[in-house]
Amino acid sequence: MAAPIQKFWQELKRRKVIRVAVAYALVAWIVVEVASVLLPTLLLPEWGLRLVTVLALLGFPVALVLAWVFELTPEGARLEQSSGRAAPAPEAQLPEERSAAAAPLSPPGDTRRSIVVLPFANLSDEASQGFFSDGMTEEILALLARLPNLRVVSRTTSFALKGSSLDVRSIARTLNVEMVLEGSVRRAGSRVRIMAQLIDPEQDAQLWSDQFDRELTDIFAVQGEIARSIVGALDLDLDCCPKPEAATQEPEAYDYYLRGLQYFYVLSESSVDIARTMFQRAIEIDPQFARAYAGLANAESISAQWFDHSPERLEAADRASLRALELAPDLA
Repeated sequence: MAAPIQKFWQELKRRKVIRVAVAYALVAWIVVEVASVLLPTLLLPEWGLRLVTVLALLGFPVALVLAWVFELTPEGARLEQSSGRAAPAPEAQLPEERSAAAAPLSPPGDTRRSIVVLPFANLSDEASQGFFSDGMTEEILALLARLPNLRVVSRTTSFALKGSSLDVRSIARTLNVEMVLEGSVRRAGSRVRIMAQLIDPEQDAQLWSDQFDRELTDIFAVQGEIARSIVGALDLDLDCCPKPEAATQEPEAYDYYLRGLQYFYVLSESSVDIARTMFQRAIEIDPQFARAYAGLANAESISAQWFDHSPERLEAADRASLRALELAPDLA
């Protein structure tokens, strides 16, 4: 029983329930002490102090429940893996909180190779460039996911590993995958350096690694090179490797698009509003940028579903979606 108890205790600490309990007890004690001094001074009935004490006691379990359900973030209180009045996001439980038995297994008879793409580390001088390294990870993940003979762990699960202390072997066993792709991105002005390596965790062997120094205008070609290198290292059919298309020739528009994605995935009302602004700015710079219209359609749709139920939001989502389809009908 020690392990379940320890796991539950760790979960309480992770959700800051212990911290809330201590803080509530301290504040409640102060409130009762102040009430014991002020209420007689104000000539209020004696039962007033008892009422304050009872309310403080009744509020204690409520505070614990709220601490368990909600998480405090810079954007305010948010549900676990979703925010405030946000849409319920897919489960993104960290591997440390799973047992090996809970690892996602391949469907019976699935003979595909399997891989998880870990979030690329941001090595840029500015920490704010994390949106760019996350965007690179998503683009490569999306390219690999289009391969028919490769099972790719979802973005939700792979990004839950961001900042994890688990080694690649533990990650691979937890997610039941053969290969792990990891890398880093360093951006400086109009130049970007991307390092990537494909690892066989069980053999503790590096199957492939490379470094790419490119201009930002070549970023989509680099994504394609990485995808093809992985396909070759896994002995898959190169003819099936998708060829990335340059989504935009405007690096600034692509920046705004990636920033929009970063805010969108927070799924709070304020972050979706910011994401909408980022996508709109990308469209202003490049009116032919189909992905930006798709991002705007997503932002408007989520906003209409969870935050602003006005018909205008649905109409805006419909317009953006139709425009994205006009510009790139084959872009999933």
